Amino acid sequence: MSRGDFKRAVRFIRKRLHLHRKQFTLEVGRHLFENIYRSNRAYYRRTGAKETSIAKIVASPGVKVSATTLRMCVHVYLLVTDHQAREPDLPIPELPIWSWDGLWDLEGDPESLVIVAAWAARRRIPMNLIKAVAEIVFPYVESGGRLEDLLVGEKATSRVDTPYKRAKRLSGMVIKWLSEGPRPSKQARRQILELIEQIEREL
Repeated sequence: MSRGDFKRAVRFIRKRLHLHRKQFTLEVGRHLFENIYRSNRAYYRRTGAKETSIAKIVASPGVKVSATTLRMCVHVYLLVTDHQAREPDLPIPELPIWSWDGLWDLEGDPESLVIVAAWAARRRIPMNLIKAVAEIVFPYVESGGRLEDLLVGEKATSRVDTPYKRAKRLSGMVIKWLSEGPRPSKQARRQILELIEQIEREL
């Protein structure tokens, strides 16, 4: 077997594994959401974190899947559904399954989800940064910030905007939050600071 044949075989197998994993995740997520959670998002939000139903499934002989994986399946199914509802003509961004799960804090906000998912796929953003951005979108935008400020590596959307101005807005928001008290959480403030550092490295 030539080196070229070997590389093609490896690429083919990896692609098939990715496609089967994605199909499995969406099919299982849909089944659980429709049959365990009654196709009701409010009900899932109240009960999804609890492991009663999922624990019973995982404990069943022959189901060699963790509770974490089953919860992830539901998350990914709901997020992909949100994305398709918002942008039915756009292809679903090619993200690893765990990266999709990292976007869970954007569930119910399809407009932000579409933007962040496209950025993550385009820039090949690591899962931990995807999760950090998703977790602080709501408090940051609610406080007057721009979603684009959080997308590390993206160019400014306006001619008058610059990476420096974006970093200044981010740091200004952190100062505002710190002066106002316990909003957002310590974890969110830490993540904002990490994002500022990454953006400053791009200046």
